[in-house]
Amino acid sequence: MTDPKNIVIKVKYTTPGTAAETSASNVKMITEWNIKRIACTVSVLILSITALFLLLAGNSEPEVAARNETALPPTPSASQSAIQSGPKLSSPEVSATPEKQAAIPNLSSPPAVSTHAEPSAPAGNGGRIRRAALAYRIVDKEPADLIEGNVSIGNGKPVQMYYFTEVRGKTAQTLFHEWLRNGQRVLRHPVAIAAERWRTSSQRELGLNDRGNWSVRTIDNHGTVMNEIRFTVSAE
Repeated sequence: MTDPKNIVIKVKYTTPGTAAETSASNVKMITEWNIKRIACTVSVLILSITALFLLLAGNSEPEVAARNETALPPTPSASQSAIQSGPKLSSPEVSATPEKQAAIPNLSSPPAVSTHAEPSAPAGNGGRIRRAALAYRIVDKEPADLIEGNVSIGNGKPVQMYYFTEVRGKTAQTLFHEWLRNGQRVLRHPVAIAAERWRTSSQRELGLNDRGNWSVRTIDNHGTVMNEIRFTVSAE
């Protein structure tokens, strides 16, 4: 009998861990740059920035022009330059003598009351009667219900009359209101002037027994007649 022979077969294989390590050690990292894509992206970015800059620059130019137009003063025309460079005409100075100044009406004062008055004579020590009037009443130091030359008395009822004067330039002086009937003085009323412009009045009651030709006047302390008004008292 023959002896049996043993056959030994050896198989060489790698374990899973060893295979992974081997494959991992053999893997290499390779990086590739896509030059075309990068160039296109950079070009698009540059074009976008350029377009945005041009757009902002175009919008800012009108604002700068408007500011420049506002800051610059208007250029005068040739005709205006000629007018400005021409000789200047000086306005004539108005000079008034004291006599002319006295003739100029004072617009700030009330209008003069119409009366039948004689022209005022020059008063001593300056001053004058600015206004004079006969009236039936005095309201707020002004004459009211003016009397025009004739006074009619009816039914035996007396009439109250006022002689109003406005005096200028007689401060601290005493004037006199005189009432005369048929040339004879029947009343002398002193008037103390306390200011440069002074309004004052005197009064008298007239009845049927006072018919005749009357006059009232203002005189100064030198006897100079400054104003005189004549009127007639009659019965109805």
